[in-house]
Amino acid sequence: MGLKTAGPHIMLIKVRLAEPEDYKFVGEMGALTLIETWPNDYTVEQTHFFVTNAMTLVDVPTFWAFVAFDGDAPVGAMTVTEAWATHSLGPFGIVQDIGIIPEYRAYGVGSLLINAMKEFAFDRGWPTLELVGPPPDAADIPRATKFFNGNGFNVIGPAMQAVVIP
Repeated sequence: MGLKTAGPHIMLIKVRLAEPEDYKFVGEMGALTLIETWPNDYTVEQTHFFVTNAMTLVDVPTFWAFVAFDGDAPVGAMTVTEAWATHSLGPFGIVQDIGIIPEYRAYGVGSLLINAMKEFAFDRGWPTLELVGPPPDAADIPRATKFFNGNGFNVIGPAMQAVVIP
């Protein structure tokens, strides 16, 4: 939870684990992030797919979402999955999506979501949280890198992906 100044008014932002009724918003924020990051690859019309997909994740036991609220209005979301690897000291978290409504960016909402996720990770005994940053051709790499560095993330190497189901 945090108190931030947003323009001319004060907002009280609260972050909590998503409940089933929040997953539509979680999907919308995931879609917004993809559309902004890869505008040539994703369209607004695909939003329905992302929302539907997010709603199917409610019952996945290794997937969690956090939602930030200004009063009763959701303003940001972040998701995490549990993973295992030989390089890890046990299970760890992988941040999958983060999305903030544009009007709420630069007011600390993303940092509040990350802090809530770090507390969650600590409580689960995860030694680390990892994430895949924006692609090399994304225009906002310096801004995103600065944001995540400022929230305790360090660059550990590039990520790669192989599409197995086109």
